[in-house]
Amino acid sequence: MEPTPLGGINVQNNNVQKPEKQKRSKVFIQKSKKIITKYWYIFSLLVVLIAAVITWQILESNRAAAWSKASDYFSRAEYEQAAKLIKDFPVPSDPDQQRVYAQTMLATGELDKAMKGYEELYDTNKDLSSKLIIGNIYNQKKEYDKAIVIYEEIVADNPSTVQAYVNMATVYRLQGKNKEAIEVAKKAVDANPQSVTLLELHVSMLLEDQKSEDFKNAVAALRKVNPNDPLLESLKQ
Repeated sequence: MEPTPLGGINVQNNNVQKPEKQKRSKVFIQKSKKIITKYWYIFSLLVVLIAAVITWQILESNRAAAWSKASDYFSRAEYEQAAKLIKDFPVPSDPDQQRVYAQTMLATGELDKAMKGYEELYDTNKDLSSKLIIGNIYNQKKEYDKAIVIYEEIVADNPSTVQAYVNMATVYRLQGKNKEAIEVAKKAVDANPQSVTLLELHVSMLLEDQKSEDFKNAVAALRKVNPNDPLLESLKQ
């Protein structure tokens, strides 16, 4: 009897198992194809979502780098360089970035963008200085009525906000509304009788009628608080 070749039995078994494995593999591929065909929209959505996440991460990384550079330019008052990096961005939610955005846009003459920046900043911190700048931007845009509304809101909330009175009176003068400008100055002095700035404002608004009692009273009030005021010295000439 001839000896059985080494591993002969294993070879025979492998030959039997090989078609079985191929059959199973074929069935698996067919099932996979059916699943993909049936739920193709889910797979497509997953691909889109993954791509969107990757894109968002790249954009966020680029945006963070841009903000870092812009803040550096801003700290050196290089507003044009800062604006190139952030002017197409939406107004950020971070208060520090909002301030950088708003001031940069204002410094570069992008008034509409500056307006949005300061509105967001005011909503965040309720700082009256931000609201005052909003009024000033309306003034720059020659939207005087809107500017006055802002200034009126400021003094209603805080009657000691000197600059709001000054700006409001100035806007009325720009519109040729001298009576209203004088009324604002008087109201300002009544609310802040020790403010040299507002006393000067009141005198200035009355300069065109120096013989009136109102002018004389305004001058007397200024002299009482600040006897050596430069404005009083100029009136002696």
